[in-house]
Amino acid sequence: MYTVAALLVAAAALLLYDQAKKAAPVIQSGEKVALFGDSLAQGLRPPLSGLASHSGVKLVADVQQGTRLDQWVTRGPAMAQGSRYALISLGTNDAVGNEQHRAKAAGYAKAISSSLRASGVTPIWILPPPMRFPTEQIKDAIRSTGDATLESADYPRYDGIHPTPDGFKQWAADIWADVGPR
Repeated sequence: MYTVAALLVAAAALLLYDQAKKAAPVIQSGEKVALFGDSLAQGLRPPLSGLASHSGVKLVADVQQGTRLDQWVTRGPAMAQGSRYALISLGTNDAVGNEQHRAKAAGYAKAISSSLRASGVTPIWILPPPMRFPTEQIKDAIRSTGDATLESADYPRYDGIHPTPDGFKQWAADIWADVGPR
């Protein structure tokens, strides 16, 4: 009896895991894609722009150093209007915010997602890479949107937070390998 029950619990857990881990859609040539976010998005913009252009994708970007999720609730969806997808690189600055802000992060992420979806834009979140401070709470907040998320590796950095130019190129190539035209 315990064996059957254990198998049922394990099967249910796997099903829930598969549903929670939503695959990123594939961007097609000719589509318009928005990129918005903080200083990590700022570093990703040049190499992603080149990859997008080479693939026949129009990339528009709005990036601002030091910004958090709450600062993009209206700004991000407004700039992404007319895009098919939005690549969102946020969360790093939220992770170092105070506890009250971190507790509200899921609400901010869901507000961004809802606004994008209401205007026909599909969100794709670029999760922060491993940092010297905890980021799991913010990553969980972003994952709670149910949107596609892209995990980020530990790229070479010059200050422990921001990748080097080559690190940004590697990161952009990994992102484009996940979402770019095949």
